[in-house]
Amino acid sequence: MSSNTYDIVIIGAGMAGLYAAVELAKRQPKRRICLVDKYKFIGGRAFTYKGTVNGVQYQWEEGGARISMKHKLLMGLFKKYGLTTVPIEGFSQYKESGAYPIEPPLFDECRAIFLEPLEHLPEPTLGQTTIQALLRRFVKPATLETFLNRYPYRAEFSTLRADLALQVFREEFGPNEKYVVCKEGLSELVARMQTDFLKRGGTLLTQHELLEMQDTTHAVFKKGPPSEGESRPDVVLDSPKFVFALPLEAIKRLTVFKDWATLNHLVMRPLLRVFAVFPPSPNKKLWFHDLPKIVTAQTPRFIIPQSIENGSIQISYTDSEDAEPLMRILDEQDGERKLGKKLVEDLRVLFGDRNIPDPLFVKAYPWPHGVTYWRPGAYDPYAESRRASHPFPKERPGWFVCGESFSVHQCWIEGALEHAASTLYHILRKH
Repeated sequence: MSSNTYDIVIIGAGMAGLYAAVELAKRQPKRRICLVDKYKFIGGRAFTYKGTVNGVQYQWEEGGARISMKHKLLMGLFKKYGLTTVPIEGFSQYKESGAYPIEPPLFDECRAIFLEPLEHLPEPTLGQTTIQALLRRFVKPATLETFLNRYPYRAEFSTLRADLALQVFREEFGPNEKYVVCKEGLSELVARMQTDFLKRGGTLLTQHELLEMQDTTHAVFKKGPPSEGESRPDVVLDSPKFVFALPLEAIKRLTVFKDWATLNHLVMRPLLRVFAVFPPSPNKKLWFHDLPKIVTAQTPRFIIPQSIENGSIQISYTDSEDAEPLMRILDEQDGERKLGKKLVEDLRVLFGDRNIPDPLFVKAYPWPHGVTYWRPGAYDPYAESRRASHPFPKERPGWFVCGESFSVHQCWIEGALEHAASTLYHILRKH
């Protein structure tokens, strides 16, 4: 068993851990800083697919892609590292089923009816329930289903506590929000941040999976691809300071965190993105050439055209209870092909007036633990988020936590960066 010693070890090289590593290397250049990740590639869910089908190049984001222009930290990173942002259309339309035409979604118009009255409820009420549960008290089931179906995601209504969900609908999911994507791809941002960290003298260890903390200053890792299991050799990293830049489920697997009460306030829900590449029709047009983003009550739920130049489209984007049955298909033998076939058949029913050919290529990206949400309960999520940065100041003063899971801007890269910045404050203030 080999052993190495560092001044600071950051476990988890997603966006929160990578950001923390770069900032610490910049602000404390004499310290030995080690960034560790379980996988070969770093960046977490910020990963760009770049591939070729029939000689044509394609690019899309396997994880999150959309960025609010109000996300100052992330927009600042794009500027710092010389990356380009491209505005994207936020507008979508709605199609109930194959028997109905495409129509305006009316979700934004219905906010005043369904959501604004909830803003006047007492804070304790909003904190201890969800929007969906509240609306069930006042709205007929069929009417509520019609309203909820016109919004592409489920968890903001069914999982996230209502006070934070209403904040989301005022801010990132507000009716006038402007969005961009990174032209070069989020993987390029990750690559440039990695280069910056290494140039500043940092150490990066990939394919090192944390097994457990021996004590407050010794961490045991398995070195090698996760697929090799227990046959991998053990490596011990020694440090007076550890930053756990890990999502909720990874933190929960560590026995040293089993009694941390904050974990009971959080839950992760799945996300599933499915992309496809289609050939043009005999008239040289793609079947979706004139379609905007489409929300539907049917299985695909959210359909997002990517490029009419190369035929790429996100044929389905689902979360929570919509994603779970589709992910079970993926678990079957030859599951990706079966899921692609099912979704294309669903699209043919939904758009019966269009000639939809077989795709050239289908790729699914399941995230069983895709995004974290604060559960309803009698607690202050803002205070819990702040305390999570330095959860055990007396018992384990050298331990820190950061990540999107513990932010109050969950499901956004900006939330991961914000919480990392909060954690950096604690590290730099105390040391």
